[in-house]
Amino acid sequence: MINDPQPEQPDEAGASLEGVPLSEVDSPAGADEKQASPAEISDAPSSEQPYAKDEPSPPAPASEPCPSCGADVAADALVCAKCGWDFARNEKITTQTGEVHVEKPEEQLERAALSRPGKLDWRTPLIVGVIALFLAAILAGGQSWGIAQSGKIGAWIVAFFNVLINGLIRTGLGLAALLFVARVLEAPFGKIGLAAARMALAVGLFYLAVVAAHGLHIHPGVAWVIGAGLGSAMYYVVIMWMFSLERDAALMVGGAHFILWLATKVALQLELALHASVGPSG
Repeated sequence: MINDPQPEQPDEAGASLEGVPLSEVDSPAGADEKQASPAEISDAPSSEQPYAKDEPSPPAPASEPCPSCGADVAADALVCAKCGWDFARNEKITTQTGEVHVEKPEEQLERAALSRPGKLDWRTPLIVGVIALFLAAILAGGQSWGIAQSGKIGAWIVAFFNVLINGLIRTGLGLAALLFVARVLEAPFGKIGLAAARMALAVGLFYLAVVAAHGLHIHPGVAWVIGAGLGSAMYYVVIMWMFSLERDAALMVGGAHFILWLATKVALQLELALHASVGPSG
């Protein structure tokens, strides 16, 4: 008797896959396990993310390029450490390297003095001033020579020395005016020889302008106004430039100089009047 073969029973491990969907076959967890949705996957913590979703990353330090050299500097920096650009003033700071000079007290006094070096030395203004005064004296002598009816040589000599002596007197009065202004401004006077040379230049040019205007063939009053105006302008230009004075200080020097000159003229006239009234016997 031949026994009929029994049909093979598939074991659990090798169960037939017929009629099973491919999605369930590919899933390692089986057909009964539910797949995770994309939203659940994005919410799950990942080892590739260094920070959690709700924790912000630390801000990067704020910086900006330097407008001068282009280096990155902090936004609140005042000066670029590389090139020295000043962000407040929008300019580059230049520094001098080397030996530092510390002024001595006498150097500080000389720098603050009224008569301080800086505008030529004493020789140039003195030579030019003396030449201008001598030219004025020669012109004054020539004018007296032409006016005098007799004794022309004597008139020339008197006019010549009159300008020279008055020029010297006015130079001295100018030094006195400078001393007065220095006292008022509470500034040290400085080098008196340099001040005398500069004042000699101002006085010489003043006299040259006045005497030259008198030689014009115009009314004497108009000639005096022209000469005095031109001479005063030259005087003030020299005083302001040579002594580095402001306009008010230069006007103060000129005013004091004029008052001192007027006082000496009045005193001289009074002295002459006194001698004339007393007579030779007095």
